[in-house]
Amino acid sequence: MILSRMSLVTELRSIARRLGLTQPLLKLRDAFRSDGGYEPKVMSFLREVIHEGDTVWDVGANVGQFSAAFSGWVGPRGQVVAFEPVPSCFEALSQRTRDCGNVRALNVGLSDREATLPMYLSDDPVATIGTFLATREDTPNTVELVVHPGDELLETEDLPIPNVMKIDVEGFEPEVLRGLDGTLRDATCRALLCEVHFALLESRGQKHAPAQIRRYLNDRGFSTKWITSSHLGAHR
Repeated sequence: MILSRMSLVTELRSIARRLGLTQPLLKLRDAFRSDGGYEPKVMSFLREVIHEGDTVWDVGANVGQFSAAFSGWVGPRGQVVAFEPVPSCFEALSQRTRDCGNVRALNVGLSDREATLPMYLSDDPVATIGTFLATREDTPNTVELVVHPGDELLETEDLPIPNVMKIDVEGFEPEVLRGLDGTLRDATCRALLCEVHFALLESRGQKHAPAQIRRYLNDRGFSTKWITSSHLGAHR
């Protein structure tokens, strides 16, 4: 059976993780690259698709690094909605964006159904590691958090449909995207950047979820491409 390119890449990444080769390979790649790593590519993609006056949703805003940048990019006629479920991160997010009049921060997580779930956290209360998955060894602490479908929050919170979304939810990508089905089908939403966590998805028994996520977005009218090895860009 001939594997698709995406399936082949997924299998190779899985084998590398099982053999403990992921970090050595990443270090080797970084030693030979001259583009500054993934961050400039991510920022370049977002800067290209976010326009003045846009509405941007920052899903998994953490402490607001991206939200603050988006605030400046969309300008006073635009707006940013930042979703962050972890209380300590939400506090830092609120502080960072307190002078950004066009940022609305919501202390809520997104999913495909309303539920109360345990969020697993690292010892650092404002670390970038926070996940609804009980599969990481570096997230020993838990806090119970409420999650809602993004489509539902559009109504209950009277939110504007986003022109652009940035999603970083530490392996919870399938649930978040399913809960945004209606939003993604709306032509107003024209671009999206989703960080896809291959290892965390595989730890859930969803090794082929990255390819499924790409198809899901294609089926909703988006053209997709990998901006980096773990960041999927989509646009109409």
